Amino acid sequence: MVFLLGAVACTSLVNIVLAFASRRGWDGRAVLGWSYFASAALAGLMAALQAPALSFPAPGLLAGALTGAMTPASSMSFAVWFGLLSGGLYLLCLVTVEKSVREKGAGVTTLYQRLGILVPILCSALLWGEVPSAVQLAGLAASVAVMAALWGGGGRAAAKGPLAVFLLGGAVEFTGKVFQKCALAEYRPVFLFVLFAACAVLALPRLVRAPKLPPAGVALGAAMGACSALSSLLMMNALETVPTGVAYPVLSVGSVAAVTAVDVLVFHRALTRREKLGLALSAVCLVLVNL
Repeated sequence: MVFLLGAVACTSLVNIVLAFASRRGWDGRAVLGWSYFASAALAGLMAALQAPALSFPAPGLLAGALTGAMTPASSMSFAVWFGLLSGGLYLLCLVTVEKSVREKGAGVTTLYQRLGILVPILCSALLWGEVPSAVQLAGLAASVAVMAALWGGGGRAAAKGPLAVFLLGGAVEFTGKVFQKCALAEYRPVFLFVLFAACAVLALPRLVRAPKLPPAGVALGAAMGACSALSSLLMMNALETVPTGVAYPVLSVGSVAAVTAVDVLVFHRALTRREKLGLALSAVCLVLVNL
């Protein structure tokens, strides 16, 4: 549970940094671009400290990783090839979220992105038989209610919904679970390095076109990147001991509640009745999924 709480804290910090950057008027593309470079650098440092056995990532070894035959060679291959795939998926998700925000609004987009936790939970149940208990299913239902309460509204647009945001957001969340199941633990920093390096390279054209950030903006992006890399690593570690049906609702609801609390205590924003209801449901959800 310590790893999961750490992942919640780091995920919350990522969202808080993005909110702060928006309040300062800094371009989100530039902040995210610098964050990817920082994430790759930190993951590379962690990989160097972990010092796993490195080898040529032969594509033929992927079959062994997918069937559960985890060896250093198959783990290295899976870290590289799945990391490249995940990096492209991360950036595609980001572009889709930006497009959805413009067309549907931030509230509807965030709702569907948060509801993406259903994707890894359902996939884990189908692939590995990790079915939540009845009480935990009630907690999961409460987490869905939390997202609707905190980010609801939008009428007909919400009914149609940005389905791509839901699917891609869920797929991005699921990448850590897949790697945890298919590769040795010491190769997780290698996977994260490849993932974030791919993001950085793919995001470079967007970073070049974005308005230049002040040094404080670059530092903030780097801090966000460090939190993002740590969150991913901590979540993979948490999934070893915490069931999927518990981990993802706690991560999603916990981070939303933490960001909302910072919004009130630091930025002095008054909560609406909808948000107060969402925070109350958050407490119910966190209790139920841990029973």
